[in-house]
Amino acid sequence: MGPLVSVIITTYNGLEVIERAIKSVQDQTYKNIEMIVVDDNGLGTVNQVETEKIIKKIDNDIKYIAHKVNLNGSQARNTGIMSSKGEYVALLDDDDVFRKNKIEKQVVMMEKKGSEYALCYTGMLIHHKNGMQKKLMSNKEGDIFREAILRKVHAQTSEFLFKKRLVLDLGGFDETFRRHQDWEFFDRLAYHYKIAVVPEVCVDRYIYERTSEKDPKKFEENRLYYLKKMGPYIKRLKDREKKELYFFHYRGILREYLKEKNIIKTVYYFCKCGNPIKTFKNLVDDYKSSSKT
Repeated sequence: MGPLVSVIITTYNGLEVIERAIKSVQDQTYKNIEMIVVDDNGLGTVNQVETEKIIKKIDNDIKYIAHKVNLNGSQARNTGIMSSKGEYVALLDDDDVFRKNKIEKQVVMMEKKGSEYALCYTGMLIHHKNGMQKKLMSNKEGDIFREAILRKVHAQTSEFLFKKRLVLDLGGFDETFRRHQDWEFFDRLAYHYKIAVVPEVCVDRYIYERTSEKDPKKFEENRLYYLKKMGPYIKRLKDREKKELYFFHYRGILREYLKEKNIIKTVYYFCKCGNPIKTFKNLVDDYKSSSKT
């Protein structure tokens, strides 16, 4: 039958999509699955009450856990991990969908690997509201900490399948993060263990307004917090790699302030990027790319 896999679906304001996510788990070719839904809407709210009704209607065997108040994605995932019984844990955001053989392919891959492998990720197809699609795929595996922290590996929570014991040994998700908890989690795991990959699209992600951070100030705060928390790991990089890392994040902040026409902040982060020619070229490329969509 194979090892038990606990699939944790975290949901918040997901009434329109939660049933689709659950069905994608039910349709898996791999059958030894425990399904857990962690509801982060807050006990007694309309979304929580209606979510519970949907789940009970679908399958009484689904383990349903409702937070008393809205916490965040990190705490919701930790709640699910702590409540799970599986040797492996897979995560699924409520607006994402597993393809039918996702879990099977990851379990087969992880069972082939040695004890030093902690996590397996896959490729993802992103669906935008305007009908545009973007395939995100990486094939890097093994000791990939540097590629991970330099954002040269695409890995998002709904792609993850990991060994529960090893993740608990590292303390699970950092609950202080409001954003970028998937980056921090993946980078930390990649520093301590080896990472495996199934280089195929196994997850479909649907972009909705609720998944986008529109406030550039919040965007800036979240990025800078990530950089602060990752400081001990960044110190281990070569100088060239540090410059590359900071360029990536400062350029991201610059882009958000540019959209809002905040000239002072735009100029500030243009200077922080440290390479004006490369920064300008990237902004031109971003403009050309956005104009196509």
